[in-house]
Amino acid sequence: MPLSAATLEAELLIVLDTQAPSYTPPADAAAAAANWARAVRNYFASVTNPTGVTPAQLDAAEGAMRSTLTPLLVTSTTFELVTTALDLSLAAFTGFIGVPSPPGVVVTPPPPVTGQTVLAMTPLQVASRIPPGPTAADAASKLATTWHSWFVTGTTVTGGAAPVNWL
Repeated sequence: MPLSAATLEAELLIVLDTQAPSYTPPADAAAAAANWARAVRNYFASVTNPTGVTPAQLDAAEGAMRSTLTPLLVTSTTFELVTTALDLSLAAFTGFIGVPSPPGVVVTPPPPVTGQTVLAMTPLQVASRIPPGPTAADAASKLATTWHSWFVTGTTVTGGAAPVNWL
């Protein structure tokens, strides 16, 4: 099954929906980072291209996202800093996809981008000041659409063929 924005949205809703009966608030920045990293890993577990993404690569990618995000969440005190921290941690995650690659396969992650998350979330941040404001579902949907669109810009080249976007 290829990458799906709907899967990412469902995973992000687990992180964001503080009203859900199953929601447990993270104890600290490390737990919050682990929640975000797990959501992205669960989404990425269904990738079909690049082929051969292993559980070990997903473990490394999840660990990279978690370790990048934890100290940034500790020190990020504004909306803009938190959203930038999320962008940086996504780039850390993708750096481990397809590493190592099988012979003849070149995997290129999406280009690192800062600002995509703040641009996606700013309208919701502004709307949050006007009751009833956006819901966790609104935020999960907006993030999933933005992040999924970015993830699928990664490419794989097999045996010198034309690049194929991540699916």
